[in-house]
Amino acid sequence: EGGLGEFWGGVGGSSHELNSLIWRTWVPYVKYETTFGEDWAYNGYVKFNESEEKGVTARGAFSEGGIETYEEITESWEVFSELRWLIDEGSDILFGINWNTSKRTDESFVFGAGLDATPPQFTENPTNHIESDGFDTMSLFSQYQTRFDVLSGLLLTLGVRYDDGESAKEAFSQISPRFALVQKITDEWNVKLLVGQALRGPTNKEVTLNNQIRGGASDSSLLGAIDAETITSTEIGTTYDTSIVSFGLTLFKNETDDAITRGGPTGGFINRTGTTTSEGLEIEMRYAVNASLQLRGNYSWAEAEDEDGNEVNDVPTQKANMIVMFNTGPVENTLIAHWVKNYRVADPDVSHPEGFNTVDFNTVLAFSKNSTIELQVRNIFDKQHKLPKSGTPDVPLPGRSIHFSIKSRL
Repeated sequence: EGGLGEFWGGVGGSSHELNSLIWRTWVPYVKYETTFGEDWAYNGYVKFNESEEKGVTARGAFSEGGIETYEEITESWEVFSELRWLIDEGSDILFGINWNTSKRTDESFVFGAGLDATPPQFTENPTNHIESDGFDTMSLFSQYQTRFDVLSGLLLTLGVRYDDGESAKEAFSQISPRFALVQKITDEWNVKLLVGQALRGPTNKEVTLNNQIRGGASDSSLLGAIDAETITSTEIGTTYDTSIVSFGLTLFKNETDDAITRGGPTGGFINRTGTTTSEGLEIEMRYAVNASLQLRGNYSWAEAEDEDGNEVNDVPTQKANMIVMFNTGPVENTLIAHWVKNYRVADPDVSHPEGFNTVDFNTVLAFSKNSTIELQVRNIFDKQHKLPKSGTPDVPLPGRSIHFSIKSRL
């Protein structure tokens, strides 16, 4: 509970005392895994998801602006099925299918009240209490993996995935290949090369929000359908790994065509025309002090530009995490310090937002072989930071929060 909704940032100030936001999610599922013979394995699941988001936001001061309240309920079904064949000791191939359908239920609504008018003006979105059309996606995928006796071992992976999605206004499809080489030089040293393509289609929430904006706009043609974005990734790196210490260095380049983002005259979801390029490096480290204490860390640096050479708004230049993992008897504890620095800004006349740092703590108690109790404290010191929006610090990060869960496997 807390935080901001999709339409709240910059509307009369994001910290008004009336602002409230609640999420609830219910995800029951059935999973099945089995092997048959010596060479075949199957795993799959059927999952239902009901997600609810509701909130109230103040438009300016209560006495001179207005309020808006909304509730969005989304239901989805997902089916995943994967079959793996062990061809020989060093080779295997898998085939799979992933199908998903989701919709906004007819219990969803958006209402507004303009309190600066006499009498107050009440409005409702034309999509209120109307079940949306289904948003369906289907993916077919296959992967072949084999090993060669080169040095200490060469692993080759070839994969392909077909994605197809359709809603009332949006439709997309794409074939995405994947290629990976991992060369084991010694027992400790590896080098890798990864090249792959992926598709990210618009989500049901993005489509639903656009439908609401389109329904309330004076000119609905200002907000068209959303196309899928295509991401092409290249990575080259090396790792050193022993039981006590490990180190990894990766250079990467990601090219995103027609990236999905917020903007345009309506503030809805649109495609950024052209190619956005992000490149940089990642470093990972681990040191096992003893059986009960481990120190871990990771650091990344990246720059992102559009095809005209302009910086992409709100992308951090540097990120780092320092992690301490320690056990006290049956209790596993993790302390994580996050550091984010220097967000990029497209406008050269706007100074770069500084970034932020927070600390989280997580503890897990296994009170039986299949059951655990977990306690999470996020942003322990209740640091107050704002994420940038269009280059300006605007969206507050959540303050200190405490989460408790009990997990059990039957």
